Amino acid sequence: MPELKPSEENADSQVDTEANPPRGHWPILTGLFWGGLIILIIELIWTFATGLVENVHLAPPFYLSAVVGITIGAWLLHAIPLWGLYELGRYFKIDRQRLLVGAAAVFGVFIQYPLVLGDGIGAHPYFPLIRIAFLVGFPVAFASFTWLLVTPRIPGWIRAIIGTAAFFAGVAFNLFVLREYQPFHGLLVAYNGALFVGLLAPLWRRRWMQRATMVLVVAVAVTTATIIPDHERGRTHVQRFSHLPASMMAGLPGGSLLQVEPEDLLGAGDATAEELLEYYSEHFGDPDAVQQPTKRGDNVLFVVLESVRADYWDDPELAPEFHRWKKRGLYFPRAVAQYPATPLAYGALFTAQPPSVIAQTPYWGEQRLFDDVKEQVDHVFLTQPDNEWFEHTAISDFFVRRAHTVNTHEKGPQGLQWLKTNMSLLNEDETFFSWVHLYEPHSPYEAREPWADDDADRKTRYRSEVSYTDKHLGAFMDWFFEQPYADDTLVIVVGDHGQAMGEEIMGESFWGHHVHVHNLVSDVPMFIAGPDLPQQARDEELGVMQLDVMPTIYDFSGLAFPQGFMAQGSSLYELLEDRRERPLVTEAFSIRGGPFFDFVATAQQGGDPRALRRRFREISTDGQRYSPKVGLQQGEYKIVYDRLLQKSWLYNIKDDPQESRDLSDENPGKAQLMEERLKKWHQLQNKVVESLDESMN
Repeated sequence: MPELKPSEENADSQVDTEANPPRGHWPILTGLFWGGLIILIIELIWTFATGLVENVHLAPPFYLSAVVGITIGAWLLHAIPLWGLYELGRYFKIDRQRLLVGAAAVFGVFIQYPLVLGDGIGAHPYFPLIRIAFLVGFPVAFASFTWLLVTPRIPGWIRAIIGTAAFFAGVAFNLFVLREYQPFHGLLVAYNGALFVGLLAPLWRRRWMQRATMVLVVAVAVTTATIIPDHERGRTHVQRFSHLPASMMAGLPGGSLLQVEPEDLLGAGDATAEELLEYYSEHFGDPDAVQQPTKRGDNVLFVVLESVRADYWDDPELAPEFHRWKKRGLYFPRAVAQYPATPLAYGALFTAQPPSVIAQTPYWGEQRLFDDVKEQVDHVFLTQPDNEWFEHTAISDFFVRRAHTVNTHEKGPQGLQWLKTNMSLLNEDETFFSWVHLYEPHSPYEAREPWADDDADRKTRYRSEVSYTDKHLGAFMDWFFEQPYADDTLVIVVGDHGQAMGEEIMGESFWGHHVHVHNLVSDVPMFIAGPDLPQQARDEELGVMQLDVMPTIYDFSGLAFPQGFMAQGSSLYELLEDRRERPLVTEAFSIRGGPFFDFVATAQQGGDPRALRRRFREISTDGQRYSPKVGLQQGEYKIVYDRLLQKSWLYNIKDDPQESRDLSDENPGKAQLMEERLKKWHQLQNKVVESLDESMN
């Protein structure tokens, strides 16, 4: 722990023995306890100031008892062993100053790692340089700063000012900046606690402080004892609703000891194999049918819009070009994304299976549906953004093998121009499949003129990115629809996921994607045009989703799915005829950034099914990064289920598209029906996984 000066240098050493009793373990233990107490005080102030406690579904005294016990417990669980190591170093006569500076350097190595894993940083074009800078800069910065706090070469009052300013800056960062990066914040919480202990080091030797600490220790022990009979529920809710304690649970080495992994994952259920097949047939078609559809056309143009939320794309002022050329086909203003992040959204788009299936079977190591599509055309034109995430291949691996050539573009307009150039070289009878991903609306947002200037706030910058994308896509579409092959082309334009712009979701302001399954991040625009499809049409009633993309391409191309595949999407050609009501599901696992991409890549490459399913269980229940969730929409109603809390919310999304009013208590019958539907859907996923595993054998 950083101390501002050795105790013998402090003027307090000259006061009477009542103020400065003999040395011993009590001063150290007093300081350590108060380090945890200050973290607790900050957490309680933040909890009540933000109103987050109103979302807790426990009796307030019980929840507060859990917060008290876990906060101080998590701190002491790590602080006491570190103090022991410090004393061991002193025993071997290592200079105190060197010990603290060296420990701070090691801490700097640890704290930079979870920050580098952040998805926003990883997407930066200079990510490799940033990573090196963090790896070097953080250890140097923490070591240098700690030296400032402990060196006697600088007057004590100056060190006190520096340390106090750093403490308040660290707390402010904890509470207001990058709060979703829990492991990083967990480490920062610990450092802030250590700063507090060091700043008030002389205070811990006073008898009155030690006596007060003894009283508080007893009070905390009694308070914590009240949660023992129901400790798992208390830990679960702290893990879900707190900030600083949950960050310590996720970020500190021993924090996982306090975390909860629920035993029940939506309930095991008791549906028989026959009942699950009947459920599948009702919603998705006959699983044993291998019917070869009639080929409808030759070419496919597939455009994916990055981070474009459905309601913004539906605004003619933000996307005027789209609202001009959408007359060429059919527009669904609200399609459902299967995952609120790009890799598993692409998994849904190109496998016709939801994330729960993709994550659990090694089927994808050798099988790609796109291989069948590729054989139907003469040319494949693929272009992706030139950034870290797409280079990872966790996205494109769902449809092309790594040996396949994929163009990269720095800007969306360059990607569209690349497609235009290649299409312009086609002979009259040549066919193609083309794909472009337009990345601009992803953070960090750039101010695009004339829609925004450099002084614009991030919401305005995001809106300008949407308009920028619309403008350049519109110019490309104007050219494309004038080409002779346009009438023979299936055109699909769809978003990968939505984007929150500071709206309140489940009691908290939220920016970006990941984390939630509410409409702001699960609703995406979808447009389709081509042979045998309506034009100048808008459909707000038919429920469509990303899982429908590959079945539609297969239907258009005259292809049948492999036997036993059990696709969970449907061809839009079929849906427009029978308009059946289906479960539309969005999932969010407890993982993001680099680990998320690594996990998806592992699932794509196959491997041990047991390892895949064990990892899937971890990220779908444990809530280490955030609470994993699943949302199921069927008809006018949607249920959002928190897999960590094992609690659901019910919304009527027709009357309440912002999902602001939970109807679970008002309409318990509907809530129970939707929960049963969710459980049946969950059981179906296990059946589909088994079917895919069997097909490999």
